[in-house]
Amino acid sequence: MAKIGLMRPAGSKSRQYQGLEPLSAIEPPHWMLVRANTLMGKGHTVTLLDEALEGDHPHPADLFHGCSHVEIWPGGVHPSAFVQERANIESAIADLDGMDTRVIDTTMPKFDIATSPAWHGAPLSGYRPHNWQVWGESDNGVGYGTIHTSISCPFNCDFCAIHGYYPAPYSRRAARDVERDIGTLYDKGVRTFKIMDELFIVGDMTETCSILANFPGINVWGYARVDSIVPESEEMLSRAGIRWICLGYESGNQDIRKSMHKGSFDNQHAYHLARRLRGADIKVLGNFMFGFPDDNADTMAETLEFALKLVPEYANFYCMVAYPGTKVEEHALTMGWDLPSHPDQYAQYAYDFLPLRTHYLTAAEVLKFRDYAWDNYHASNWYRTRIEHTLGSRAASDVTMMVVKKLRRKLLEKGN
Repeated sequence: MAKIGLMRPAGSKSRQYQGLEPLSAIEPPHWMLVRANTLMGKGHTVTLLDEALEGDHPHPADLFHGCSHVEIWPGGVHPSAFVQERANIESAIADLDGMDTRVIDTTMPKFDIATSPAWHGAPLSGYRPHNWQVWGESDNGVGYGTIHTSISCPFNCDFCAIHGYYPAPYSRRAARDVERDIGTLYDKGVRTFKIMDELFIVGDMTETCSILANFPGINVWGYARVDSIVPESEEMLSRAGIRWICLGYESGNQDIRKSMHKGSFDNQHAYHLARRLRGADIKVLGNFMFGFPDDNADTMAETLEFALKLVPEYANFYCMVAYPGTKVEEHALTMGWDLPSHPDQYAQYAYDFLPLRTHYLTAAEVLKFRDYAWDNYHASNWYRTRIEHTLGSRAASDVTMMVVKKLRRKLLEKGN
């Protein structure tokens, strides 16, 4: 049997976050750790290195000496992050000093969905959640843990790259495997969790919530769609320790959503769901996007107005990016639109970020509106006052830091 190295290279946060990296998460390399357990299950010896952790690291060539080869897993746990973290691959290969290397960047190696991450080899205390997940929480436990209850996604949004990444179609994991993984991390002191699933809350969640409820004091967040949460299930989700739900609203214009196959829900449905979640003490993380191919100034303004009416406790405002292998990229190539040529151009907060243009707006116009929308939402007195009242002074301080720090944008500077 072979000795194999698995390496996550140093991240690009200092460059791609422009000073906001202290507020971002350092998530465990979940799938790399699943890969480690898969290899060990076949009798191989595995050596791990996560350079995304803060602090000093051994030199890769020394650590992996004697390995038959080294797999390089670019930072991030979602396919979109793998695209932007390709910037570090060349330096990682150079550090390995001629060793046989294999980059895992577009298609994950096949694995059994039941396989757990190799948590015994992970420095859990070095990982941290997103700042907003622990707003208002008094005891965060040790580090940060990730759990998968499914792989891939049952839906096919035109802008999403996930189906080209996972090695199998959408499937759900057995309850006993989920319970085992949570128990392993819980026994190590972890109380703050991210559910890795592309879509966590869908259909009947009774069994999953029963499992989570066995671990008191946990703080869990995961993804859902407005049309994937069963009505009247909010209290059950809350009792299970689900503190935040991330909802991909994307656009405030229903025709835009339909054009991207993003569900059939209307805005009133979204408003009602947000109220029900808050009534169950579940906070909403809202994802909004600007720059869909059919977006214009009016439809993007609708999206901002939609966000202001929903008032999620935290809002991500993104620009549309044509990720490799998506239908949006195919459309952009047909239209001859400019696409990113460097990993940093995929990173939403980076100086070099290059969003997609639309049929009606330039990429610069889309980016300018996105940054305006961010400030309009998060810098408003009503939002900061509400956050401080409901989630505490730390939340208010973080929001202040985010809005005071203005991102430089190459695309918006004079001469571009």
